[in-house]
Amino acid sequence: MPLVPVPKFIEMETKIVGPLVFRQVVFIAVTLGICFLLMKIAPHFFSYFIAAGVLGFGLALAFLKIEDIPFSEILAGGIGFLFSPRKFVWGAKKGEATYAFKEIEVKKLKKDYLRVKREGFLEKVIIKVKTKK
Repeated sequence: MPLVPVPKFIEMETKIVGPLVFRQVVFIAVTLGICFLLMKIAPHFFSYFIAAGVLGFGLALAFLKIEDIPFSEILAGGIGFLFSPRKFVWGAKKGEATYAFKEIEVKKLKKDYLRVKREGFLEKVIIKVKTKK
């Protein structure tokens, strides 16, 4: 029986309007609404520049993908990173209490001093290592 590659990432969003998914329709609708309000509220000279920037940002949110990651997810991750605490603790799990590390004074021991429980064969090996015989 020949081996056939199995597709892995087959989850797709449902198309709502033509080729657009619900998320894209919402971004475009909100963007057009904001542009319409800007045209009515702001003076005409400034409203064109501001509306162009808002329209570009809204279209980027709706259609731009960077390495197959939607721009909206990248933007949300960036904002979350900016406002999240910067304390990283190795091995911590969510919900567990984390403790900050304290400075520990390290004492330098003599090179010849070695704490080993000496029993039988281990004692002979230690003596051989120390005396190099």
